[in-house]
Amino acid sequence: MIFLFGYLLYFFTIRPFQSTDNAYIQANTISIASQVSGIVTKTYVQNNQYVKAGELLFEIDPKPFVIEVQNAQAKLELMGNNVRKAAADVDQYAAILEQRKAEFDQAQSDAHRVAMLVEQKAVPPETNDNAITRLKSSAAAVEAAQAQLAQSRIALGKLGADNEQIRVATAALDKAKLNLSYTTIYAPGSGQLSNYTIYRGQYVPIGYPQFVLIFDNEFWIDANFKETQVNDLKPGQHAVINVDMYPGKDFKGVVESISGASGTSFSLLPPQNATGNWVKVTQRVPVKIIITDVDPRFPLKIGTSTSVKIKVK
Repeated sequence: MIFLFGYLLYFFTIRPFQSTDNAYIQANTISIASQVSGIVTKTYVQNNQYVKAGELLFEIDPKPFVIEVQNAQAKLELMGNNVRKAAADVDQYAAILEQRKAEFDQAQSDAHRVAMLVEQKAVPPETNDNAITRLKSSAAAVEAAQAQLAQSRIALGKLGADNEQIRVATAALDKAKLNLSYTTIYAPGSGQLSNYTIYRGQYVPIGYPQFVLIFDNEFWIDANFKETQVNDLKPGQHAVINVDMYPGKDFKGVVESISGASGTSFSLLPPQNATGNWVKVTQRVPVKIIITDVDPRFPLKIGTSTSVKIKVK
């Protein structure tokens, strides 16, 4: 009877589950870094404070970036004047070309008329030579005017907003405005600040992480099961999670994924088993378990210990 009771106890309570206490809470975190360098002028939050997405965290002195915007705006206006002048030059050289073509037509007509007069011996032959010289000169003037017009069109580029010089100046202005917007730093999501050390007057370098934001939209467990337990684990299985911070409080979870390697495989100095003094050690395989019933009354802290029991049958 005792043996039967023990078997039934094992079959219905122990066997259907795999458990481990080598498990820790994790969440999405992001290091907040300024995208411009400058002096902090205002701070709006404190360390360990809970913030909402879009909430203002701190400000950097905007004066240098305002000057950059003004400078870029002035360059854009100057470039617009240059483009308008280049467009006027194109019109001018186009008019000169038309004039040179008219002069060429007149010289061609004069040369034809002089040739007829010379043929009739009404004028001396030297007159024809002069007319031909003027015709050649007019033809060269037309070619020169055409070259000037082509060069002025290249200098002008495309018309309107597609003009290359305008686009370069516009991009510089947009970049200056973007840098100015970076002087106000907002929370990219809702969560808790950690290691917040920003203070007024502090110089903030570009790209250097200043503090961490722990997102509150998702928490999961990194549970390290023995390799002998992993064969029973599959994504989608339900889990019961007990957090050491809250004895007696159980959280629900579901297995999301199982690592393809043991936890030591990606360590800085993984174990070298191909040695003469090798000792077999049971390895641990990380399993990610999403917590499905996060309770605001029991705030979770990343890195804290838990115990996990997964229903495998």
